[in-house]
Amino acid sequence: MMAAFSHNTMTIGNIVTDLMAQATAQLAAGDAEGALAMVRACLSSQPDDAHALQLCGIIERWFQRHAQAFALFGRAVRTAPGDAAIRRNHDAIVTGTLDQLAGLVDKEPLLAKILCDLLPQALVDERHITILERIRTSVPLPLLHQGAEHHRAGRYEEAATRYRAVLEIDPQHADALHLLGKIDHLQGDPLRGLQRIATAFDIGGLPPEAEHSLRACLQDLFQELNRAYTAQDFVALLELSSSIKAMGGRHLPTPHRDLMGAMLHNASFPLYNERGDQRLALACSEAAFALTPTTQIYEQLLLLRLSTRDYARAWNPKDWAFIHSSSPGVWDGSACGSLLVVNTNGLGDLLQFLRFLPHAVQRVGRVLLQVRPDVLPLVRLSPLVRNVTIVPTGTPAEADSQCELFSLPNILGLDPLRVPLPDPSFPLPADLVADWRRVVRRRERPHIGLVWSGWGPHDRRSVELAPLLPAIAGSEATFIALQNNAAKAELLKQPLPDNLQDFGVQGLLNLAAIMLACDLVVSVDCGLAHLACTLGMESWVLVQRHCDWRWHLEGEHCDWYPRARVFRQTEQGDWTGAIRALEDALRLRCSASEAATVTAAMPISVP
Repeated sequence: MMAAFSHNTMTIGNIVTDLMAQATAQLAAGDAEGALAMVRACLSSQPDDAHALQLCGIIERWFQRHAQAFALFGRAVRTAPGDAAIRRNHDAIVTGTLDQLAGLVDKEPLLAKILCDLLPQALVDERHITILERIRTSVPLPLLHQGAEHHRAGRYEEAATRYRAVLEIDPQHADALHLLGKIDHLQGDPLRGLQRIATAFDIGGLPPEAEHSLRACLQDLFQELNRAYTAQDFVALLELSSSIKAMGGRHLPTPHRDLMGAMLHNASFPLYNERGDQRLALACSEAAFALTPTTQIYEQLLLLRLSTRDYARAWNPKDWAFIHSSSPGVWDGSACGSLLVVNTNGLGDLLQFLRFLPHAVQRVGRVLLQVRPDVLPLVRLSPLVRNVTIVPTGTPAEADSQCELFSLPNILGLDPLRVPLPDPSFPLPADLVADWRRVVRRRERPHIGLVWSGWGPHDRRSVELAPLLPAIAGSEATFIALQNNAAKAELLKQPLPDNLQDFGVQGLLNLAAIMLACDLVVSVDCGLAHLACTLGMESWVLVQRHCDWRWHLEGEHCDWYPRARVFRQTEQGDWTGAIRALEDALRLRCSASEAATVTAAMPISVP
């Protein structure tokens, strides 16, 4: 077996020697293709034959296939490191190539760069590696000059190829990034151009013209933003704004940031109020606040966060403190001598947020609450204003600090759902409640208070009286008109069912007493709905499809008022479904009340 193996080996060696001799002769005769075929045949038999590898590399280089050639040279010298002839040939080839490269740098920098990338496959000597690195570092400047010539001549692809080659050698080359960014812009990709130019600014050392390049990209991008905004394509607006912010980073000029913030902020209103797209509205508002954290944008963001019941993020002391840091007169929650609490919102906010006032009293020596004169008689009855000085709106009041009632959860760091209303919130005088009960309840049947309008017929929260009349007329209950603004005039414009009563326009104290004489209050979303809820009444609230945050976006229940039930529009502006659901609920409610009355009246039989 050993003899046979030696014989075969000798046979292969003789064949390889013969093939190599033929290949050398063919190469000398100018038949490079034939020579290459012969050498490859040798390598198929003896893959690690160093002479064959080197000769194959020489032929591949003749064909300008440098990657294969340099790889073969390297393999040859690594396969036979002790072969002096192979090493001499290798060093001569490498030295010649390095000399060639040095001569190519100024004339053909792109080819020089390509060869610099390929040659390391052949290198085994530190001296050669050092020379190559020196040549490589000299390539970017001529590449950049050549790229600039193509750039000026409008040959953008040729220019871009050279700028990219510079960046492959030096990824932190600011000029190459800037110029490639200009090419991106010229070729219709201003976003990519913005990213490259902003990165170049981060590196530094750019010429003054780079500022113009940045603004040129932004000009095109903002034209696209404006098209999306005008077409109300708010998805595209948000996506492009987010990309511009990410690409431009800290180099995005303040006017551009402000303009994007304003667009996104403005988009959040129709998204929520008209389309009911709370998710996208919130995303636009979040993006606007990240760009320009102003009080105006924060207030909208706060309401949108509240609409998702994300109270922790909505009343976030960190965000609030950031917004109000420039207002030294605004209370920050720390102990102080005196605090003026104001309510610039409506009656609903006053009644809903009054529950947080005692927590401010615990931190401040003296708390003043500014209240509208028409609300004063009611508010003064509440245990929530104990140790609080009530100041009518318009009356001068001096204090060390000031804040909005609505901001108290934020300032105090409270979990609002862990601050319930006291029962009762407004303990009305017993004689007032008794007097109104005698006036209101004239029959043994359910009595239901009714509020059908908010600020008037143009308020989208308003239902108007006429659509509710069939439900009233078909009910066994007595309805009490609680409307106390101009909408009460609707009572005079049409025939009314016999079971609808009205006691004129009353102040809040009397209205509260009338409500307490009822079994249930049905109201649209307005201050009187909050009054009924804070009185602890069973309250049914009619809300539009895109309703105020406190009634949430879905479901029948409300986090803030445990006895409230919500009836919703199924389509914005269409009350048909909500009124039908209300009519069905009233029918069941009256049937249950009648059954309870009959049961209570039945004599108890004694066996």
